Amino acid sequence: VKEHMLEVEDHQSIWQEALNTAVRKGEPADFSNHRDNQVYAQFKLLSRTRYLHHLILDHDNEIAQKIRRKLILSPSCNIDCNNKSTPVIQVCSIGGGPGYDHLAICLVSWYLYQIQLTRQRQEILSKDGEFEEKDKGLTDWLPKPIFTKIFDLYHEEWKDIMEQLQLCFQQETNTMTPADSTNCDWDWWKTNQMTMHFGDLRCGSSRGKNENNDNGHDDNNNSREMKSCICSADIIVFSFVLHENSSFLLAEDEGEQKLSGILQFMLESAKTGAIIICMDSGNSLWPVFREIAVQYGWSFMSDAQKNHKIILGPKSFCLMERVRLCNPQQ
Repeated sequence: VKEHMLEVEDHQSIWQEALNTAVRKGEPADFSNHRDNQVYAQFKLLSRTRYLHHLILDHDNEIAQKIRRKLILSPSCNIDCNNKSTPVIQVCSIGGGPGYDHLAICLVSWYLYQIQLTRQRQEILSKDGEFEEKDKGLTDWLPKPIFTKIFDLYHEEWKDIMEQLQLCFQQETNTMTPADSTNCDWDWWKTNQMTMHFGDLRCGSSRGKNENNDNGHDDNNNSREMKSCICSADIIVFSFVLHENSSFLLAEDEGEQKLSGILQFMLESAKTGAIIICMDSGNSLWPVFREIAVQYGWSFMSDAQKNHKIILGPKSFCLMERVRLCNPQQ
């Protein structure tokens, strides 16, 4: 055990230094070492999942409230949980290996569902003084299935770790299902899925390669799949990936800072109602984000606008919602 712990500490110090260097330079971190990735995935699991979980549950955050509303089906839908036409939440996680964003959103959705279920039971008890499982409307509130596409520069290195993480998560959440629950509860956990895809958020940037990137992938194919996901996504997440790519994502034109890479396309092309979540080690990018986003019909809020910190949540974040379609270039 001692030898194993020394090995883990050694790998941890290596990737931690690599991450710090990447943030300082504004260039992508190297996740090519499988053993380092395994240590990273385990070491960061709790904190990275918790940051997004707590941010979405932030109580005095209007955009976070809208995320929560997206996750639960209204009772008026009354859709059977096994019905394939059930609305789903489409999540686009950019630079999101090994899959923390998916886990966090699933846990928030399950928590909200349990709250609604408890409230319904309390209402029944207050009216009748008795509770029976056959009471109508008890399962009208259902969490929407969550489909997450992860786009990562090191998708091949993360894929098997993501699959292991997803399997462990499904096994663990089975123990969270209450004994008196319906089959819908467990079916929902099985329906949720995350998949790993190649994606380079620098594609199209002035410093990026025009035809092939460092991993030998064609930029056109890369951007086509990622852009398609961005256009249809309900939620787009960037977790601790923007600052380490900032030297590729910020461009200067006649003295003005502009966004490059996939970011400009996202602000122009995401659908109305889409929400962007960004968490990072610093907030130096947020002013540029805000200035450009509002021109394309996005509402914006960040940690700088809050009167209090989110306890155990991210230190630096920004949230955006597309409230209307507009393009200042037209």
